Amino acid sequence: MMASPPAAVEEMLIESGIELSTPPSSTGELLSLLEKAELELKSIGQDPSVSMRNVLEPIKKVLIETKLLRHSDKIIEVSVASCICEIMRISAPVLPYDNTEMEVVFHQIIASLEKLYDIDSNYYIKALRVLEAVAKYRLCVMLLDFDYVLAVNVFQLFLNIISHGHMICLFYAVTCHSTLRYDEYDILLCLWEDHL
Repeated sequence: MMASPPAAVEEMLIESGIELSTPPSSTGELLSLLEKAELELKSIGQDPSVSMRNVLEPIKKVLIETKLLRHSDKIIEVSVASCICEIMRISAPVLPYDNTEMEVVFHQIIASLEKLYDIDSNYYIKALRVLEAVAKYRLCVMLLDFDYVLAVNVFQLFLNIISHGHMICLFYAVTCHSTLRYDEYDILLCLWEDHL
């Protein structure tokens, strides 16, 4: 599949931002819109042009609005977190939101990771994608730099999920936390030992 030219991606993101600002009441339609937006966001590299950064602003804002972030359907909540992970990847190493908003965002990501307990749910695969993004894009490092306590909570969550037999989380936990600095690793190693 050939990549869309930047102008076409910008147009699609503008359309997605508008559609998500007044989300449909149908969960299926909203999920489709979020999946479309996520694919569009995945097509953007880090350090985008000024024009692309301007286009990203409305979609960044709409993704953290309560109507999406606190949606009553868990698959929508996890899909929103997945889109936010893409926003974080694009803006890394700079945080895409102010401190208050980032705290909400990180809590949403953690809430999405908590969905990994329910393997039989319709949102498990989405939660797994959030976990992959956390590991692949080193979001755990951003989290640790932002809030030590939240980072420790994520690591403890990984340990709890692993103890319930979800061995794939072990792989992601090791991948994610292997990117940490030596002094950060020592702290998390102590948590691991306490958990055993």
